[in-house]
Amino acid sequence: MTQANWEQTSAPVRAAEARCRQSQAQLEQTRAQLEQARAQVEVTRGVLKQAETNFRYTTILSPIDGTVVARNITVGQSVAASLQAPNVFTIAQDLKRMQVYAKADESDTGQIKIGTGVTFQVDAFPTEVFRGRVSAIRLNAYTVQNVVTYETIIDFENAEEKLLPGETAYVTIPTGQASDTLKIPSAALRYTPELPRPEVQARYSRYKIPTAATTSHMGGWQVVWKLSSGKKLEPVAVRAGITDYSFTQMLEGNLKEGDALVTGQTETRTAGPSQGQSPVAPRFGGPRR
Repeated sequence: MTQANWEQTSAPVRAAEARCRQSQAQLEQTRAQLEQARAQVEVTRGVLKQAETNFRYTTILSPIDGTVVARNITVGQSVAASLQAPNVFTIAQDLKRMQVYAKADESDTGQIKIGTGVTFQVDAFPTEVFRGRVSAIRLNAYTVQNVVTYETIIDFENAEEKLLPGETAYVTIPTGQASDTLKIPSAALRYTPELPRPEVQARYSRYKIPTAATTSHMGGWQVVWKLSSGKKLEPVAVRAGITDYSFTQMLEGNLKEGDALVTGQTETRTAGPSQGQSPVAPRFGGPRR
């Protein structure tokens, strides 16, 4: 009788324990659903951020303020960035301060100095001369038809915005200046008379022409041919200075203003140089500067 009463009394307890375990299982299931919902929220937030980022990419902002020089797309064209960002617009930051990109021959770069004053002209204003200064000489060399050039950057002020980007400029960069000096026609430095080589060597020896003037031109020494009073050709050693390719400065040499130098020969006869040569001999010197 007592056992039956105990079983009858403990039955509700076991039922309550079963309901408790069921409630705990439901609680764990609810917690799992909550964690799943939180994870879904984080995934949705990530999708939202990606969508917002992609939306911001649809607005193209210029990195600088300036003037649009070129537009490389058309309205409605799709623009997609891959490994390299597309070039949509070309923008000039300040048209009042511009630069000229000049190609300088490698033989001239050693004489070009930063800060040198430069003059240039453009086809749009053929009668005007514009001025600027050398700001940089790029180290990257360009070779075109076996000619090596370097890019020289020239800064100039374009206050009136007369000059436009992309115009062709004809640049003059002074590499030297000489005043109160005698100048030789550059053609005279290139002239050699049409005489037998032994005769030319004999005249070099007779007039004591140094070897450097006739071969290596070390130290700037070169040879010019002077037309003497007897219409004979005499070699003269001179040390050349700066040149504008038409005339060359004479630093040293046994010449004076008014001497006649031979720059060319129009006819050669077999009668000999004193009778058969008709050299073109402009007067040496010219105006001092």
